[in-house]
Amino acid sequence: MVAHLDAKEQDLVHELAQKGKTSTQILARITTGRAKKGKLPPQLQAITRAVRLRTFKRGAKEARGRKPVWTPANARKVNSVRKKLLTKAKGEKEVNWKHIIKKAKVPMTDASTARRSLERIGVSVEARWPWVVGFV
Repeated sequence: MVAHLDAKEQDLVHELAQKGKTSTQILARITTGRAKKGKLPPQLQAITRAVRLRTFKRGAKEARGRKPVWTPANARKVNSVRKKLLTKAKGEKEVNWKHIIKKAKVPMTDASTARRSLERIGVSVEARWPWVVGFV
């Protein structure tokens, strides 16, 4: 099977297509480049598809998978509420995720999902034992 067009070849295809070159001229150019490397040349149909952007679409946003539960704004809100609750508690009582999420008025989610959303915006959050005053 012939190798797909790599990123440099795709750039070359688009560059030559913008200059008005035909698909056969582009194919000839790529074939000579691949012959120097000892690779098989692509088919004309692959070049034509790349020129028309039928395949090798670049810069497309990933649309597969489940959408994130929290937006970055939700995560920032949770972080600010978390800090306020921790300073208000002064280490005398436990502050858990249920309280933080309820107080922040964001969609309810699991603690691991919340941690992942906070890490996505650059906040490092870990599970820690609460500091209880008078505990010996």
